[in-house]
Amino acid sequence: MILFFDDEKDIRGNFKKEIAGQNIGLEVLECSSKEEVRENLKDKEKMSKVKAFVFDLSTSQEEAESGNFDILEDIKANYSTYAIPIFIHSAFANIVVGYDNLGTLFKVEKTDNSITDIANKIKLFQDSGFLDIFCSQGSLESEIHKEILKAFKSQFQGEEIKQIIESINHANKDNFKVRVKDVFERIAIRSLYQNLISGKRIKESTTIDEIKINNVEHYYRRMSDFPIWTGDIFENTQTNLQIVIMTPRCDINNGVCNDRFLVCSVKELDKNLKAEIAKDANKFLTDNPIKSGIKSRFLIPAPNYRGGKVDLTDYFFVEKNNITNEYPEYSYLISLSDELTNEIVRKFSSYILRGGISQSEISEAAYYSI
Repeated sequence: MILFFDDEKDIRGNFKKEIAGQNIGLEVLECSSKEEVRENLKDKEKMSKVKAFVFDLSTSQEEAESGNFDILEDIKANYSTYAIPIFIHSAFANIVVGYDNLGTLFKVEKTDNSITDIANKIKLFQDSGFLDIFCSQGSLESEIHKEILKAFKSQFQGEEIKQIIESINHANKDNFKVRVKDVFERIAIRSLYQNLISGKRIKESTTIDEIKINNVEHYYRRMSDFPIWTGDIFENTQTNLQIVIMTPRCDINNGVCNDRFLVCSVKELDKNLKAEIAKDANKFLTDNPIKSGIKSRFLIPAPNYRGGKVDLTDYFFVEKNNITNEYPEYSYLISLSDELTNEIVRKFSSYILRGGISQSEISEAAYYSI
């Protein structure tokens, strides 16, 4: 079901026709007023079936002139409450502040093709199965919960749970319950993650296939309380120079880096290099030395990050102030997965630890082998 709100009957009718023409089996729940929207939002049975919201903004001349849209409070509440894609479909979509770069909320300005564009996107989400993952009672809410429990329970044998709790109580009496909660939650999530990326047996076969991750999984938007962390990528707000944080995690955590962070520059990928990556992606993904040598590591473009080339020869220090002050020199872009971060740090370490050899006279050296 798609909850569609617009006070104009013709627009509601056009959307129903578009969705019917897509043959995706989703009913349209029409709402012509904000009051009707709110009544439906309170109906738990209906909301359990909704897989997408489409909201108009303005229902009065006063709202249009002031730019204060009452329905935004409902949109904000539902963005926080429901795992459901939201479309703001309005002539005023582009003036709404605070709803940019939200990956499951889309601002669509009303045009001759906007209804079709929204319907096409919903069809893509439905046909791909994304709406079965990201929806009320979808697999994120139900299946993942079951898998976490399954993976969690398999981690313990005998008296292990008791011993873990006793060790925490011994070391953290003042913070006992909080520490127990944090440790066991991490065990559950880590065990599920490791199971998800390990090999899987092919149905009706003895063959086990290694999981092939999507390149986008190498990058994520970090949400921890550390403003700067190993593997973070920042961009200079003036020059667009990218840097990746190389300072070890323990130094950041313990504060021994004195708010000075070792970084390597990340060069932009030009058009020719991107074309080369597209032709031979495997060698760039696996850091084949034929492509990257010993002085660099390629970061392949993905939807959440434009990619780049880590230059291991261009390393320097950046002060915390230049990243976290009111007008920072660098702004946060993305973070690398621990797996990729560790690989780059190891390669950087190998590069700077190379011993080298004094320059030799080649002709003289060759003479001894004649």
